[in-house]
Parts: sequence; structure tokens; C-alpha cells
Amino acid sequence: MSNQANNNNNNLPPPPPLTQNSSFSLMPVLNREKLKEDGSNYLDWIRTLRITLRYENKEYVLDEDVPVLGENPTPYEVTAYNKHYNESTKVACLMLATMASGLQKNFETWGAFDINQQLEEMFQDQAK
Repeated sequence: MSNQANNNNNNLPPPPPLTQNSSFSLMPVLNREKLKEDGSNYLDWIRTLRITLRYENKEYVLDEDVPVLGENPTPYEVTAYNKHYNESTKVACLMLATMASGLQKNFETWGAFDINQQLEEMFQDQAK
């Protein structure tokens, strides 16, 4: 049976074509509950963030600081730096968007690695 005949029988439109630019957003998952200023939900928040970042292959920016470029970096080093810097910036924005406003104000100019390190220190009791 053709797609057209099948669609007429079900009265459903055909599915959209798949493209390479299709994206699956996990932002709604992260927006369920923002990180509270007292950190009482820190463990749940960081677990959800890490799962989301792992799906996007960006979890490493929480654990590795942006590399420092030497005086004469190779093209590979420049590419790696740019990738890490850009992904760190995106993850930091994601982290900020899922925090209470008081925390956002404290970290709005920080990178993802530094935010993660500070939050771990602030909420280390919950992190243990």
C-alpha cells in the first residue's frame, strides 16, 4: 500500500522528512526544576545536567578547563581550544538558565568548568 493510500486511511499528514539538521532538545528536561539557591536539589540538578550533556557529547566541559594556548599553537591546538571554549560557553549558558536568579547573578560571566567547581564546593555536603 502506498504512503498516500495509507495516509488517506488514517487521515494523518505524512511525517516530516528527516534532515541532518534535525535536533532533539533536552532543555525541557533541564527546566523541570531549577537549581535552588540553597542547593537543596543540587544532586538531582547536576545528575540531570550531566545526563543531558553526555547525550550532547559535552559533559567533558564540566570536568576539564578550557586549555591555555601557548605562544605558537598548532592548528590542531587552535581548533581544540575553539571547540572547547565554544562548548564551555554554551554549557555555562545552559547551566545559568537552569539556576535560581540569585545563583545566575553570581556566575553570569563564568565558564562551565569554573561554575561546576564552585557549585561543588558550595554544595559539597550534598555532593558527597
